[in-house]
Amino acid sequence: MTPVLIGNVIGFIAATIMVYTGYIKQKDKILIAQTVETFLLIISNAVVGGITGAIINVINSIRNILCYKEKLTPIAILIIIILSVGLSVYFNTLGIIGLLPVVASVAYVLLMNMKDIIRFKCLIIFTMVLWLIYDISVKLYTTAAFDLLTIIANVVSIIQISKRPKTELRDLYDINSNKTDKTYHKGDIIPEGYYPMVVMVVIKNSKNEFLMQKRVESKGGDWGVTGGHPKSGESPIEGIITEVKEELGLDFSKEEFTLYDEGCDGKDCFKMYFVNKDIDINDIKIQEDELTEVRWFSMDELNHMVETKELNPDQISCFKKVCEYLDGLSKFENKLIRLKTNNNEIFEGICSHSSQEFNECEFGIDEQTIDIENFKIRKSEIEEIECIDDFTGKYSDLERLTVKEGILFIEDVLESEEKVHKTRLLDYLYNETEEIDCKEEIKKILNKLINSSDKDIKEKSERLLKKWS
Repeated sequence: MTPVLIGNVIGFIAATIMVYTGYIKQKDKILIAQTVETFLLIISNAVVGGITGAIINVINSIRNILCYKEKLTPIAILIIIILSVGLSVYFNTLGIIGLLPVVASVAYVLLMNMKDIIRFKCLIIFTMVLWLIYDISVKLYTTAAFDLLTIIANVVSIIQISKRPKTELRDLYDINSNKTDKTYHKGDIIPEGYYPMVVMVVIKNSKNEFLMQKRVESKGGDWGVTGGHPKSGESPIEGIITEVKEELGLDFSKEEFTLYDEGCDGKDCFKMYFVNKDIDINDIKIQEDELTEVRWFSMDELNHMVETKELNPDQISCFKKVCEYLDGLSKFENKLIRLKTNNNEIFEGICSHSSQEFNECEFGIDEQTIDIENFKIRKSEIEEIECIDDFTGKYSDLERLTVKEGILFIEDVLESEEKVHKTRLLDYLYNETEEIDCKEEIKKILNKLINSSDKDIKEKSERLLKKWS
């Protein structure tokens, strides 16, 4: 048996393993198959006198191992290039032909992380052409045949991709969830440093049930929340409105959505919305090519679905976050709070949010300067929030206090430094307490307040004294 024949037989076995590798799904088995394939290629090249080919295959084997172990650092790449060039030049006995493997190897290691699929396939074609010329020159015809098939397969793939109708165009975002000027089509490889935007909505009714939808079998057949990707030009809130309309046939306004969670996890940017609304299942018109059914579920039912593996644990986290968010804000309801916004503005007032608008607290520092009904601050605008006390509860029950308790409370408030306490209590006394028994004691305090440098406090005190005189 001649060296050429032996080399081709071994090369054929190696090429067969290379084809088989494409059908393996487990990462560790792929690595084993590629290691065996590379080992056989090293032998086949050495047998026919292709020393540089054998060297490059050894180095490529090391590169593959580092890549799979995610240790292919810039320093490792530099070392691989230096070894590839240095050893190939030193041991090369085939002139320019002997340098083709090192050119292919260096080009691949430098450009292997490119995200554009067509350019990546062009890189594969370029490197395989060089290997084809080399394998023919060293008479490794079986390996050359597989090189040629690989080239043809990638050319056909590029043609198919080029002719494929463009899918939905979407915007890309940076790590801070800011929209960039970059876009991508569904199915494209995302450039490094850019992220798709995912929007989802948790819909809850007055029975504390959550609306879930089930995907068609061809798309996994899983239960989940309504969501998707905004189209290019849509904002995230516009995107989720579109998804609800397309998948459920429901028309929601922007005002019905509350943003309760957002961020970027390194794979996607995401915005999680909440809607509190009673919806009749019969009013829902599902997108039949996407969904098979929709149902309301209690939290207990959802937890049971996780236990029976009908629901992914990641899905139920959406509902738990909503519940935590609601619980977190409920502690401020009907309480006097102080908050600082992202713009370093300080506000104080009574938080009077409802379950329908749980993320929007209404504050009234002074009814004459701020419209309580229209003044709202969203959670996303709040940097710090604290409960000062339950002042509202105290003065709303003022008539239930004893005379002594009432006097002490009113004195504490009117002599405090908190303007919001004073103005609200003065308004309350003016409007609600005609029969209060401690007017004379209060008048003594009011006579002090009419000398206040604060115009509002002074005017409200004078107004109350005039009413009681």
